[in-house]
Amino acid sequence: MQLTNTLLTIMAAALVVSAAPPPKPDHNDIEARWDCPNGWTTCGECNGTSCHIAFWNSECDVGKCTAQSGGGDGKLCGVRDGNVECPGRG
Repeated sequence: MQLTNTLLTIMAAALVVSAAPPPKPDHNDIEARWDCPNGWTTCGECNGTSCHIAFWNSECDVGKCTAQSGGGDGKLCGVRDGNVECPGRG
């Protein structure tokens, strides 16, 4: 009887944990962001000279990610109509 109660308690706890919603991703997560400004369909952050979106670094098609051009590491960049747009002049 005691074993049955213990097993039922463990199964109920596992059900509650598995039914909990996943945590909302932080700004620094590797997932691509879908709530992007500027009409971008997907956005990421400048990383050196490229736009880092999820696991990939994509070269900028429009603008630049360098600090000298007005971009810089951590600035938002994104994809619109298949083009990677970066914040710096370019």
